[in-house]
Parts: sequence; structure tokens; C-alpha cells
Amino acid sequence: MNAFENLLHGFGLSWTLSKLIPYIFFPLIGFFVWAIFRKRIARRWVGFSLLLILVFGSFFAYFSVNPIFEGDFSNNSTITTLIPELESKDRPALVIVTIPDCPFCMESILRMKEFKKQNPNVSIEYRVCTSKKELLKPYQEAAGDAFPIVMAKDKDALANDVADGAFPTFVLLEKDKSVKWSNDNFGAGALDEVERAFEETSEKK
Repeated sequence: MNAFENLLHGFGLSWTLSKLIPYIFFPLIGFFVWAIFRKRIARRWVGFSLLLILVFGSFFAYFSVNPIFEGDFSNNSTITTLIPELESKDRPALVIVTIPDCPFCMESILRMKEFKKQNPNVSIEYRVCTSKKELLKPYQEAAGDAFPIVMAKDKDALANDVADGAFPTFVLLEKDKSVKWSNDNFGAGALDEVERAFEETSEKK
């Protein structure tokens, strides 16, 4: 999630559209720039070359800074096995299962902080599979007061039965179901699903 995507989402667009639109928007800007100057270009081949440069150049300039990864638009959730420490949580809730010293887990904190800022009603909690409390500190410093970072009560069950050894794993606990995503499947579509789960709950209250 970059600043432009966050801005689009702030206007009420879904995370999927907010992710997709910039890849269309910047080539269109290149086209409009070409349209302004095309009448001043005498040679057709020069004008056509400029069109290609502006349109494709605008796209690849944005793409080079914000490349599309395999999971960016994905929403491949699966039903998850729950353990007592998750079954007892108030729902809905989004629980992120992590382990100490995991760069992908740390990276996800920055993303979820921005998501939380845009969705203050979403309950987010990080559970770290460790028995050493001091190993939570890097995550706690990164998260600040955005959401709690806690130690797993049953680290082996959480890491193996819920996360299947893949970290971070995102677990959405809803009233009638519980689903999870691995890190490479938690894309814009998954963010939309999490938002909908909390919006539906708010509407029912």
C-alpha cells in the first residue's frame, strides 16, 4: 500500500480498485500529455513514437517503483483449524500469527498499521509464537499503539496447526466461520474481505 493507493481508498474505493487504478491512471496521463503536444509534431512517426514513450514510459515508471507481485490482488483464503486460544477471542477479529525475527512478519506490521489507520473499527492482534517475552520487543516497537503484540499461549499449536509453518499467517475470526491467508495470498482482495466482515458486524449492531 503506497500513498496514492491509500488516497484512492480514502475516497471510498475498494483496496482492489485502489491497487489497480494507478496502473491505468499513469498511462492515461501519458496519453493526455501526448494529446496536448501531438498537433505540434509534423511527422506522424515521431508523434506515434512519442505516444508509445509517454504511455508505456508512464506505466513502467510507476511499475518500477510499485511492481506487481503474485499475491497483490489475491484472496485465496482457506478454512482454518482453530485452537482454544483463538476460539475464545471476541469476534470478528484479525489475528496475525508470527515468529520472532521474521522479516516478512515485520514488513506486514507497516502494512497493517496503515490498514488500521484507514479502518479503526477493525480489531487486529499479533500473536508471536515464542516462549521468550523479550523477543516481542521489535514487533512492539514497530507497532507502537496501533494494535497489541502478544505472546502465543500455545506456540506449537498456533505455529503448526493454524499457520502450517508459514509466517505471517492472517486469521480472520468471524461469527460463523474462520479463514486464513498465507502472506503471499493476503492481497488487496483479502483486505476487502476483512473490511466487509467488520462493516457487516457494525451494520447489525
